[in-house]
Amino acid sequence: MGVASTFLETIAAIRICGTLKDTWLWGAEPNGIFSTKSAYNLIKAEQILEDQDSGFHQLWDLKVPPKVLSFAWRLLWDRLPTKDNLSRRQIQLDNDLCPLCQTQPETASHLFFTCDKVLPLWWEFFTWVKEGTVLHNSPMANFLHTSTTTGGKNITRRRKTWWLAATKSIWQSRNDLVFHNQAFDIHKLIDNSIFLTWTWLKGWEKNFCAPFHHWSSAMSLVFV
Repeated sequence: MGVASTFLETIAAIRICGTLKDTWLWGAEPNGIFSTKSAYNLIKAEQILEDQDSGFHQLWDLKVPPKVLSFAWRLLWDRLPTKDNLSRRQIQLDNDLCPLCQTQPETASHLFFTCDKVLPLWWEFFTWVKEGTVLHNSPMANFLHTSTTTGGKNITRRRKTWWLAATKSIWQSRNDLVFHNQAFDIHKLIDNSIFLTWTWLKGWEKNFCAPFHHWSSAMSLVFV
């Protein structure tokens, strides 16, 4: 009924002229002309909205501290104070380079997923889950890609918990370097991500009682 009512309101505003020939107009372009590019952009926009709904639904389903959920929410919306975001807010910076590698502008996509300094963290994860994959640059696409179709809901939840621990650890390492002049250490980053994951699973996952030294030495069995 709502769709029908909207349709009637739309056509009521149209004046029919018998001397003109009917034509098709493409509503996605101001000039009314169809193009494959405009159709692609229209479909892509709908997919992004669907992915966002799905991603945030999965995020709120995870059992982690509230401040971690808040951090992840900002990351998925690309609202963290990276240099790229600060520059767009007209904040003066000495440079826009990534503090870790000093070679590329610091965007969320670069800092968390493509920076040469943090890539070993993700390659390590892929060896654990025994997957070879392309690392998505978009935070939301990367988060959604951690789902698995073979391991069930619990394994997917563990993978996403790891994702939160990894990104949170990257952000902490970045801030330690920027604000406390602490050297970046990839081994420390990996160890911290593993420890955070274990801590959150131990606190929230039912019947999880594995000692850390046993659990951390068998990571290839955790996510499969």
